[in-house]
Amino acid sequence: MLALLTLLYFPYSRFLVASDIKPNLNYCSEQQAQIVAVEGIAEVLRSGERAWKHIRVGGGLCAGDMLRVRAHSRVALRQKNESMLRLGEKTTVTFAQSEVSSAQRKATLLELLQGALHVITRTPEPFEIRTPFMNAGVDGTEFSVAVESDKTHVVVYEGQVTASNDQGSIVLVDQEAGIAYKDQKPQKEVIVRSLDAVQWALYYPAIIDPRVIEQQLPQTLQATVRESLEHYRQGKAFEALAALEALDRNTLGAQLLTYRAGLYLTLGRVAEARHDIAQALQLQPNDSEAYALQAIIAVVQNDKAAALQLAEQAINADRTSPTARLALSYAYQAHFQIEEALGSVEEALRLDGKNALVWARLSELQMSTGYLDRALESAQQAVSLNPNLGKTQTVLGFAHLLRIDTTKAKATFAKAIQLDQADPMPRLGLGLALIREGQLEAGRIELEIAASLDPANSLVRSYLGKAYFEEKRYGLAETQFDLAKERDPNDPTPWFYDAIQKQTQNRPVEALRDIQKSIELN
Repeated sequence: MLALLTLLYFPYSRFLVASDIKPNLNYCSEQQAQIVAVEGIAEVLRSGERAWKHIRVGGGLCAGDMLRVRAHSRVALRQKNESMLRLGEKTTVTFAQSEVSSAQRKATLLELLQGALHVITRTPEPFEIRTPFMNAGVDGTEFSVAVESDKTHVVVYEGQVTASNDQGSIVLVDQEAGIAYKDQKPQKEVIVRSLDAVQWALYYPAIIDPRVIEQQLPQTLQATVRESLEHYRQGKAFEALAALEALDRNTLGAQLLTYRAGLYLTLGRVAEARHDIAQALQLQPNDSEAYALQAIIAVVQNDKAAALQLAEQAINADRTSPTARLALSYAYQAHFQIEEALGSVEEALRLDGKNALVWARLSELQMSTGYLDRALESAQQAVSLNPNLGKTQTVLGFAHLLRIDTTKAKATFAKAIQLDQADPMPRLGLGLALIREGQLEAGRIELEIAASLDPANSLVRSYLGKAYFEEKRYGLAETQFDLAKERDPNDPTPWFYDAIQKQTQNRPVEALRDIQKSIELN
């Protein structure tokens, strides 16, 4: 099975390279983009057709096609110009016909009719996104666009975007935002946390095991939510949420509210998760799982002090909760207290030895502390308990990768990607395995997909910068290192890799400063 997965995966991996995209002859001679990840439901309306059809990973999009993402769903795609796009729920885009720009170069055009879009683009060719209230002319940048009923909002993370409409234009650069209302010229807007605009695109790790939910629910409710829990066991968060939302709201006690909040987080719906958590705490003020989920939100949003406080609150509310111990391990790791994180997971294992998420987390931390043989055994135990979770397959892939078994690692990461298309970590692992084998371009593409799946992930940015460095694209590498430092100022990794690059570029003083900073942080 592992060998088969490897053989199946590599044609697909090569297919992701923009220069290798093969035309879908049923629809057009030249594809504009290809789907690389789907959570939930995505549909395409082909040019000249009237019926919407489901589209899945590997599906191609042509000029004139319209793509829509349904509720609680997300899509990632790679354009022919090598741009990575992530589409949030209830988003509709049209892939317009290319137009010749003033410099006689074909411009890539995308029409965002409604919803939210995050873009990472490095194309030297003209690239424009048109919305009902403001257009965005792009110059090798990373940014987000959101269209609401009466306005368009643009946030630039790095690079430059010209935001314009018939009333005027503004130029936005790093960490700037612009907004335009109907029939009004664009204006710059002050932002405090630029990543707030892409909360929907971030990845939140699962910490609640379905067995824990079953144990906590009253007997009368277990049969009602069995379908949802079965989907959750199989790693199908979208289907699990859909089954749960069919329930009568009066049946949603604190346990079901925290369970649903966890599902919302898995799908990037932070506002809905916060609402359910607040309701759960109203019904049960000392709900340990609710505090644990709040801790995970704080970890992902880089509020480390709050994460630790909330995780400790979860422990104090229920010292027998493995979920609380898992949350505490993530909070400790955010503070680079790896031994303490490992101790917290070992306590969770003592409390619940059949929890697949606990075994997977144990394997992660054993790898971080150099216990590679133990990490492999823990990962194998996690997979044996639940092979249908992307998390368990991902840690097994990394356990193989750290033993330099790239063949098994690639096959396992491919399986993890199939099980959880939102998780950036199997993409990171697959990219590193490919680079290890000398397939630098294919590996770098996987790292770009990983960055699109979780724009706030500092570690992914560091490795993407390292890949650009290996390709001698030093400007792009430095940008990624800077973004990694901004995403997590306490992570030594980008400082270390940036020092290597600066030494290579004969910048010894700056290199020394960066390596000293890396040592200071770790």
